[in-house]
Amino acid sequence: MSNSVFGLLAASLNLSQRAESLTTNNLANLQTPGYQAQRLSFRRALAQAWQAGTPLSAVTGTVSTVSGAVSASGNGVSMTGEMSQLMQDQLLYSTAAQAWTDEMTQINTVAGGQVP
Repeated sequence: MSNSVFGLLAASLNLSQRAESLTTNNLANLQTPGYQAQRLSFRRALAQAWQAGTPLSAVTGTVSTVSGAVSASGNGVSMTGEMSQLMQDQLLYSTAAQAWTDEMTQINTVAGGQVP
């Protein structure tokens, strides 16, 4: 899959799943002393690769440490912040998955001559 719509959707699905995994790991470490939350940033890099014609599969994103107020457990993980991020990750994944399904439905309709 080159830089097609399917390539973009596949990259979005993979990267948003990776971002969600980091967020759930942050939540799992909510009470771990000294743990620092991590985020995966990839939307800008994905958009730039798309516009430049760079292979989308090469976009891996950037993992960064989230700085925040240190809690009683000695870490900077915020339950509210992580739940908000998790919802954003899930929304992006769901949107890309629905777009993938819609594209496949259109292709099947054209190929089969069926009206949805």
